[in-house]
Amino acid sequence: MKQVYNIVWADDEIDSLYDDIAKKLFRASGINVIKAFVNAKSLKAFLGETNSPIHAVVVDANFPWEEFKANKEQDRMGLVKVSQWVENFDFPFILFTGRKDLISGEEAEQFEYFTSNDLVVYKNPAEGIMPLINKIKDTVEFRNSTEWIIDNHYRMELECFKTIDSINNGHSYPLVRGLLIKGRDNTIMNAESYFNDIRTDVLGLMNSTAANFGIVPPDLSLNDFSYFLCLKSNKFSVIEPIMDQALSGVLQYVVTMTQDGSHGKESGLRFHIHDYVREKRDTLILKSIIFAVIELMNRFMEYVVNNTDIERNRMKWKAKSEGIK
Repeated sequence: MKQVYNIVWADDEIDSLYDDIAKKLFRASGINVIKAFVNAKSLKAFLGETNSPIHAVVVDANFPWEEFKANKEQDRMGLVKVSQWVENFDFPFILFTGRKDLISGEEAEQFEYFTSNDLVVYKNPAEGIMPLINKIKDTVEFRNSTEWIIDNHYRMELECFKTIDSINNGHSYPLVRGLLIKGRDNTIMNAESYFNDIRTDVLGLMNSTAANFGIVPPDLSLNDFSYFLCLKSNKFSVIEPIMDQALSGVLQYVVTMTQDGSHGKESGLRFHIHDYVREKRDTLILKSIIFAVIELMNRFMEYVVNNTDIERNRMKWKAKSEGIK
């Protein structure tokens, strides 16, 4: 079945742009212009009221909010207004303009949505309407991709992994993002191989980052790191708790499961997670750990950002005996 793209178009020159030739090309590409406007006020009213499925909105640089003002041929108030509420909608807005100076001049910052998301198409009589058609199709298809859905849905959460990676030269972001994508597509293969990666690239990174900021003592093993944060350490006393009590069980679960899942067919293992996951081809245990580490990382980075004073952090814990430091 052919993909149909429903778009709304706002341009004061819509009649000349959307002529008979353009209509034929749009129809051949599966693009349906469900509504066209010549000002931003009518566009906003329609978008706020319609129940029609919309895949994209096309806007011009020079179109008015309501009506063109006298002696103002370059009226950009429509685009200015659109730029103020463009992110309130789930569908993309594409800027179709002949003005290359608009996004590089003094006003460029207010139109950053279009430039940062690669949503600008320049009008070129020699190329006609095809560049816009291709941008609409590519943009909508990308918005339907798993990668975009994950990046958009977990934007704030994944930003925490990016931040800690930059602080301590880590690799947690590509690991967690990749697993979220594979998990949504049900394409996780050899799930047992990821337990050690999570243990070293996420938990290990949290441990080393916390130590660098004096939040925890240096050179803790991951088990000791967990005991310390959960107030169960036999080596250190925590004067001022670092982690919410509600997360203690989550941290212990992740540390225990990733340790057990990192080893196969070895004596002394408590749960034999590695062998179970491999034999049953189970991915749900791994997925549960992914979401657990996302929660832990978000709360952890929130704490780090608000507690960067190393000396003060070191005053929040002490060794239980003088011989331990």
